[in-house]
This record gives sequence, structure tokens and C-alpha cells, in this order.
Amino acid sequence: MTAQDIIARSLKHIGVLSQGETPTAEEAQDCFVSLNQMIELWTLERLMIYVVAPDIYPLVANQQVYTLGAGGDWNAERPLAIEQANVMLPNPGPNGPTRLPVRVLTQVEWGSIMLQGTPSTWPDRLWYETTFPLGRVHVWPIPQFSSSAPSLELFTRKALSQFPDLFTDLVFPPGYAMAIEYNLGLLVAPSFGVTPSELVAGWAVESKARIKVQNAPMVDMRVDDALRNHDRPFNWLTGEPYTR
Repeated sequence: MTAQDIIARSLKHIGVLSQGETPTAEEAQDCFVSLNQMIELWTLERLMIYVVAPDIYPLVANQQVYTLGAGGDWNAERPLAIEQANVMLPNPGPNGPTRLPVRVLTQVEWGSIMLQGTPSTWPDRLWYETTFPLGRVHVWPIPQFSSSAPSLELFTRKALSQFPDLFTDLVFPPGYAMAIEYNLGLLVAPSFGVTPSELVAGWAVESKARIKVQNAPMVDMRVDDALRNHDRPFNWLTGEPYTR
């Protein structure tokens, strides 16, 4: 689907255009800006994201902080969030590298680490500092190795594609075309001095809701450590048993 097609259908949904009419160049350009702004805003909604995919980045001995984004230490798209991480240990065998889980910490959990300069062979925790335009990935302990370097596998949310122009054809998963059309209609309606019908508003909400149901991640059931470790004091700041 092209932005031009989406804009034309959106304006027909809200009654600005009749069947067979097309938007003027000025109308199309104004709606094009609103279209990409809407898609950018949807990227901030976790359940509108349909891809969480892994990328692998090299670790550097004695380096704790890595910038992530265009032109950073890890030159890639700056992620909105890191969902999961693993250390990839080189393995010359036929089964490929060994993957060791890395816990993704919150800011509070990262700030609760008493000795952040602790060295080790490879890290088992990280904190993603969402600075802009480059994010900052902090790893702990600080990796130290003298031979084969491990890598870090990051599962990150992939931003929704924006339209580069009015005529480039983009492909989205099932359901997105309808959601984009109806929600764009609601967004631009005030600019045209019209009020969308209840049916249009209802389909705008319903189409997004169905996408979010489809994109909702499965959550593993777990028991909090505070309930399982009765013999050790529990640190509610870190989510782990308290250590002296």
C-alpha cells in the first residue's frame, strides 16, 4: 500500500472525498506528514510493534559502556527497548556458540549494584540507558578476556516503517492497513472541519485492539524470589536475595 492510497481512502472514510475523487497535492502532503507522525507515535506503543528480533554485537575487553545507534560503537538502529539479551561464547564445535542469559536491569536495579567496576570473564547483566540520538548499553561485570571475544545478542523492538514518499509501496502484516486508514481519518478530520462517524471511530479503535491482541507477548509464570527464599533476607530494590 502507498501513502497516496491510504490518504485517499482515509479521506473517503470521513466524508472529505467522494467516490472517484482524489486529494489535492496540498491535502495529500499535509496528510502525509500526519501519517508518518502517527506511525512514529505507534512505535512507542509496545503492542503495536510486531517484530522483536535479535542482533549480535561485539564485546570489547575492559569496556563497560557501548553506544548503540547510527554512528555509535554498535552502528545500528537505536532500539526503543531491549527485551532480552544473551552472551554468545565462541564455540568451535558443530553446534555453534554457547548462549548464556543476560539479565536486563531497570535503572533502579542498575543503580543498586554496589561495585559497578567489578571485572569478570563476561557480563551477566545489562542496563539500557535510552539516551538520544545514541542509546547507551551498560554491561556488568566488565568483560575481560584475552583470546576469543564473546558477543552480546540483543532482542530489541523494531520500529514501524514510515513512508518515504507518497508513492512507495510498503507492506505491513494483516490488519495494519485498516488500522492505519481509519486512525489517520480520525487524526486529520479536525483539519478538514469534519466529525468522523461513530462507525469510523469504532473501527479505528477496534482495528488497533485486534493488532494489540495479536502482538501481545506470552508471559512466563514465575514465583517471586521473596516467596521462595525464606532463609535469606530479600532486597526489594534489586529483586534478589540480600547479600552482605
